[in-house]
Amino acid sequence: MLKNVIEKASVKQKPWPWYGLSDVLDEEQVAEIRAMQFSERERLHGGKRSDNTSVRRFVNEDGPSGLIRLVEELRSKEVQKAIHKKIYKYDGNYSGLYVRVEVLNDKDGFWLKPHCDIGEKLISCLVYVNETDEDENIGTDLYSNSGSTYSLLEPVRTVPFIHNTGYMFSQFDGNGNKVHGLSKGKKIKVERRGLQINYVTFETPWRVYE
Repeated sequence: MLKNVIEKASVKQKPWPWYGLSDVLDEEQVAEIRAMQFSERERLHGGKRSDNTSVRRFVNEDGPSGLIRLVEELRSKEVQKAIHKKIYKYDGNYSGLYVRVEVLNDKDGFWLKPHCDIGEKLISCLVYVNETDEDENIGTDLYSNSGSTYSLLEPVRTVPFIHNTGYMFSQFDGNGNKVHGLSKGKKIKVERRGLQINYVTFETPWRVYE
C-alpha cells in the first residue's frame, strides 16, 4: 500500500521540491493515532517541538499494531527504493538508516519557527489526521529558501491540513534549504493530529531492512 502511495505522490516545485501524499493511512492506523493518549501537563509554546520533549510520543516496539505495520512498510526495501526513486529519480535505498515515527497532538497556541530540519534527518514526511474539522490553514507553511534570516521570511504556501494527506521532502536533494514551519497565531480548534515520519542517522528501534 505505502509503496503505491509514494509512487503516486504528486511532484511540487513551489517554493522548493516536495511531494504530495494522499490516502496514506488505513482506518486502523487513523483510529490508533486518534486514540493515542498524551500527558495533560501544560505545554510550552516557544516555536520548537523540543520545548515539549517530555510529552512527545514515538512509535516503539510495544506500539499499536497498525502503526507498527506502517513502520515495517517504511523499513522495507520496496518503500525505501520507491522514496529514493521519487526524490532523486534514480534507484537507491537508505541502507544504515533508521525509521522514526512520532504521533503528533498539537494544541491551540502551538507554532513552529521557520527552520530547516537537522542534518540527521535525511527524509522528512508529515501525514495529517483531521477528524475534528480543523481549518486547512493549520497545515505546514513552506518558505522561500532564499535569505539567511528565517524569522523574517513570509510563507510562500501552506500544505493544506486535509485528512489523510501529507507531504514528503529531502533536505539533501541538491535544491537548497527546505525552510518550513507553522505561523504563529493559527487557530487549532481541538487538536492538530498526525504522524511525523523520518529516515534518520541516529538509532531508533527501527533500523531499515537491507
